[in-house]
Amino acid sequence: MNHFARLTILSLFVLTTACAARNRLQMGGLHSEIARLSGLEGDPLEKTPVEYDSTGKPEYDDFFKNAAVVNAELIVSNALVEVLTKNLKSFARSQVASGAADDSLKALLNGHSADEMDADEAVAVLKLQSQRGKLGADVKEYAGKTAGSTLEAGNYLVGSVVTTKGLAEKGKALGARVQSDFTGLDAPKVPGITSALATSAGNLTQATTTAPAVAKQLLRLAQGLMSL
Repeated sequence: MNHFARLTILSLFVLTTACAARNRLQMGGLHSEIARLSGLEGDPLEKTPVEYDSTGKPEYDDFFKNAAVVNAELIVSNALVEVLTKNLKSFARSQVASGAADDSLKALLNGHSADEMDADEAVAVLKLQSQRGKLGADVKEYAGKTAGSTLEAGNYLVGSVVTTKGLAEKGKALGARVQSDFTGLDAPKVPGITSALATSAGNLTQATTTAPAVAKQLLRLAQGLMSL
């Protein structure tokens, strides 16, 4: 199970006594820079569902939904990194195999075998073949379809950090108010909501570190795709 799947599972807010409804995020519920990504294989949120619960109080419900969106967008972005890396390496391996006696291609692998190359080495191979006019139309078409949305997603994640930090602080502030906001018949909700807020705020704080790392990968991949 990867890091983002674990992060999501932690964010499935268990408010057994607190909530009447559980809501599941769809791709269309994410920000457009992530929702319209090209190059994904299937729907990452089908493979790793992201859900959030309703408390009956809009301020809390908005927080939980927005926190779930942050997690979902990291899952989708990480899925794109994995797919792009896999496909670029596959394209590059084909180029290396067809030019097995080409020392220039071998030199780009830094002593690695074709199966061991990383994403940067794969891009270097493809870029050289593009400059030589030997890159297939299918690779160029793939790069053209995915480069723009990958760049948008990377830039979006960079800019999202400030918002995510503010959301984490919002969660902490709500945590200090739970007992006064949920009284009377709502009092049994307090333990579940308090726990969910603490978990969510912690995940959001972690996301402020994770998002720039994923963004860096997306931006490097976008740059590589645009070079083809």
